[in-house]
Amino acid sequence: CPNMLAMSSAGAGYDVIEQPQRVRSMVGVLTEQHGLYERMKALEYLDFFGRIYHLSPEVRKRSALDLMARFGLEDAFDKRLGEYSKGMKQKLALVRAMLHQPPVLLLDEPTSAMDPQSAKQVRDAIVELQRGERTFLITTHNLTEAQELANVIAVIRRGRIIARAKAHSEETERGKVSLIVTELPYQVNKADLVKKISELARDKKIDGITDVRDESDRQGIRVVIDLRRDAQQLSVLNQLFKYTSMQTTFGANVLALVDNQPRTLT
Repeated sequence: CPNMLAMSSAGAGYDVIEQPQRVRSMVGVLTEQHGLYERMKALEYLDFFGRIYHLSPEVRKRSALDLMARFGLEDAFDKRLGEYSKGMKQKLALVRAMLHQPPVLLLDEPTSAMDPQSAKQVRDAIVELQRGERTFLITTHNLTEAQELANVIAVIRRGRIIARAKAHSEETERGKVSLIVTELPYQVNKADLVKKISELARDKKIDGITDVRDESDRQGIRVVIDLRRDAQQLSVLNQLFKYTSMQTTFGANVLALVDNQPRTLT
C-alpha cells in the first residue's frame, strides 16, 4: 500500500514520507472491519470524523446529509449505529470515507453484505464520482463489479501482478492493420521496446510484423506496429506480450495481522 499511496498522492503534490498528514487528508479508506462506534447516532458519528478532517460545521453537516441521502440512509439519521443492518453499516462506512471529498479512495469490498439495490446505489455513486478528478483503488471478488467500475484490472496471484501495455488496432487507408500501443508498464523504456520489437520481426521470431516506429508526441505515447494483411492480430499481440516488456510482473506483498502476528498472505 505505501507504494500505491505514493503514486496516487504524487498527483496531489504531497510526499507520503515528508508530508504524511497531508496525504491522509487526501485519502478516504473503507476497510473490511468498519470500526463504527455503535453507541453513536449517524450524524454524531460523521460530525466527529468531520472534525478530525478539520471541516467547518456547515460543511460537515451538508456533506453528511448529502452522502447519506445518496446511499439511501436518509431515514436513519437518528438511529444508533448498533441498530443498523450489515448493509447499512457498510454504506455508512463508505459515507465516512467520502465525507471530506478526498481525491483518492481506497475501497475494500465496497458492496460487501449489501442487497442488490444497495449495491447498485454504491456502484452508481462510484461511477458518478469517477467523472471528477478522483482515483479509486478497489479490491473485490466480484469480477462483474470490477469490470463495471475499473479502467484497469489487476489480479494478484501468489504476490505477483501482471502489468500489460495498452494496445488497440487501427486500419490504414490501404486496408492494412496496425497495432497502436498507447500505454506502457511502469519503468519500461520505450526506445528499448521499439528496438526489441524490430529485432524480433527481423529475426522472424514474431511473424507478421512489417514495420515498427515511434510516433509519440506531447499528447502521449504512440508506438505503431504495422502488420501484414494475413497476420493474426491477436496472435501477434500475444507474442509481443510473451517476448517483450509489453508485459511485465511486479510484486505485491499483502501483509496482515493473523492472531496478532504479521503474516504475508498469498
